[in-house]
Amino acid sequence: DEFYRGETPNVEAVDPALNDSRFHAWLGDGTPVDAYTLLGSAVPRRSVGAHPRVDVVCNDPEMASEQEVASVYRRRLAAHGVSVSVHEQLRTDELAAVFEQSTNLVHFIGHVDVDGLVCPDGSLAAADLEECAATAFVLNACGSYYEGYDLVRQGATVGAVTLTAVLDEQAVRLGTALAALLAEGFSFDRALSLARGEIIVGRDYVVVGDG
Repeated sequence: DEFYRGETPNVEAVDPALNDSRFHAWLGDGTPVDAYTLLGSAVPRRSVGAHPRVDVVCNDPEMASEQEVASVYRRRLAAHGVSVSVHEQLRTDELAAVFEQSTNLVHFIGHVDVDGLVCPDGSLAAADLEECAATAFVLNACGSYYEGYDLVRQGATVGAVTLTAVLDEQAVRLGTALAALLAEGFSFDRALSLARGEIIVGRDYVVVGDG
């Protein structure tokens, strides 16, 4: 158990038979592997402001090394005027504010339990947000699928999530690779497809929303 990020919600995934195609979107029942779950938002999506930004949230001090993803975003997006902010140990209200503000990407590092994204004062359920004004997100935490699903339903366009518990070392490797690919302009579906090849359990990561 010490190798994993903790006990989290698991998702029973389906493994569809896919033909050759550049992208695969899933509209059926269940959670697919190798295709993104195409969802519609229950609330109108707001446009992001004129100044692009990325917010990296690390809600577990033992995962502080993963904040390297912020350096990846800064290095690769510096020429594009993107602001990269790092937040640590956010309370539930502070984390809600990050998702409810207008931002291009929220990269969350931490834990998820059955009640939501884990914070020092409890857990934040994405379904309880007034809205999600972040265009995209990465939830690099065990069993984050349901929270990512709700973030899209609350207004986000797309995000990367996990289906089950993931090894800490592999989560670091995939998260860093994914950040580099997104910063280079790859679509979420293509970026995650490539980043998954960096680790053994890559199929535990999937895309929700418009990949």
